[in-house]
Amino acid sequence: MSRKKDPFRLERRDIMGKPKEEKVAVYDDISRRWLNGADVKSREHKSGFPAITVDCEDIHILTDCLSVEEYFHQLTTFLKAFAEQVPSDTG
Repeated sequence: MSRKKDPFRLERRDIMGKPKEEKVAVYDDISRRWLNGADVKSREHKSGFPAITVDCEDIHILTDCLSVEEYFHQLTTFLKAFAEQVPSDTG
């Protein structure tokens, strides 16, 4: 017995097993869109930890929360270091 494909089911790109560089490229794209006002939604996937789904405009991925957390930790660390080097106009 074969399953019928649900026409309303969202097809997700599974990047869980992809190299870090490929994941970072996708996360960069999502970050840029979010900074430009796009909604980003994430939730735990039905398969459980560490799988999550992330949706942003036409990007629909299945990934792991650990790589997302690592990406944003590195991004915020970079931004904090950058902000410390920018001269302040106050003072």
